Amino acid sequence: MQIGSSFSPITASYGSTKKTQSPPTDPLMQIAPSASDTSETTLMKFLKMTPAEKMQYTWLNAHHLTKEKLAAMSPDERAAVQKQMESEIQQKAREGTEKKTGKSVDILV
Repeated sequence: MQIGSSFSPITASYGSTKKTQSPPTDPLMQIAPSASDTSETTLMKFLKMTPAEKMQYTWLNAHHLTKEKLAAMSPDERAAVQKQMESEIQQKAREGTEKKTGKSVDILV
């Protein structure tokens, strides 16, 4: 005997017209620490990050830049922060590689 099933997902609407806020698309906003995060939340977030995200998070944290501070900036200011962060992380990586290998390296993005 064969039992068939026709499952179709049902989306519920509870009469609320309030739109939920979508997550930010700005990469800095997704990685930046939040002033409201608990230590446990921060640790769990950090452990789930890729190595590149961890470097960016550490840089933002060292410069005391939170999601709230980034949200208050203009897009041009955030772009300048992004550029400065990339430059400093590249320089640090270059110095670390040169120290380990004794050779000058060029890091491409």
